[in-house]
Amino acid sequence: MPSLDKVIMETDLTSSRSPGGMDLAPYLDILDKIREDSGVGGEVSLASDESQRTEKRRLSVAAKQRGLKLTWRKSQQGRLRFVLSGQGAPPPDGRKRRKAG
Repeated sequence: MPSLDKVIMETDLTSSRSPGGMDLAPYLDILDKIREDSGVGGEVSLASDESQRTEKRRLSVAAKQRGLKLTWRKSQQGRLRFVLSGQGAPPPDGRKRRKAG
């Protein structure tokens, strides 16, 4: 017979954790600060023990949770640079598309 290991509360379902269990609160805070300051993007520094690939993934997942699209830009070694836009909207510094016709 199965046994109950944990009672899940509503607050557990609305926490800032991603489906994989990673706490995205620091990344959500970064994005919230950018939006709070009316910014269109940001640049973050990586610690020597942080992986560029991992940090990019976490920031991208956090942006998606906020309903934002994150577009990466070129940056110096040890830094990540990005711009934010709404889902389906072009990035603020994106190239304009030609109209067909």
